[in-house]
Amino acid sequence: VNPVTIGPDATLADALALMRAHGISGIPVVESGGTGGHTVGRLVGILTNRDVRFASDPSQKVYELMTRENLITVKENVDQDEAKRLLHQHRIEK
Repeated sequence: VNPVTIGPDATLADALALMRAHGISGIPVVESGGTGGHTVGRLVGILTNRDVRFASDPSQKVYELMTRENLITVKENVDQDEAKRLLHQHRIEK
């Protein structure tokens, strides 16, 4: 399964449209960019509802809003039990 992603140079308007279209509250931000939905690249941050809650300029860039520090990541072959353990350990809801 390929996650929905967005590039750091995309706009707030792009991100909000993508979040609405896919019914998601957070989008991984990947360096190779784009707003098409399934981008492959290096993870540089995450954009969540919390990041955009008070943003008002639809042309503002994702890289200005995204969370880029203290990201919790796993390798692509992690099993479900380990993923659940890490989510619980770091108190991550989704």
